[in-house]
Amino acid sequence: MLDRHVVPVLGKTELAKLTPSMVRAWYMDMRERFVTTGDDAYRMLRAVLNTAVTDGLIARNPCQVRGVGLAQSVERPVATVAEVATAVDASLRRAA
Repeated sequence: MLDRHVVPVLGKTELAKLTPSMVRAWYMDMRERFVTTGDDAYRMLRAVLNTAVTDGLIARNPCQVRGVGLAQSVERPVATVAEVATAVDASLRRAA
């Protein structure tokens, strides 16, 4: 993902010279073409740059696009006790 989606656009820019507007423009372009990949690539870049901040290589992470760094999955339905009991009964009948 880094080699295919990040480096071609941002790879020639020194870490300290990356700005939030550069990252935002890159992300918006990615998101227009590849929704899920754009989000995944942004999260990966954000994690890499968080490490760069921790290591003292940059003062601040330029990944500042609001609401993008958090992966949110759709709420999945949960089976009721009655549904589980029905499934167990059905599997026991098949096994017998």
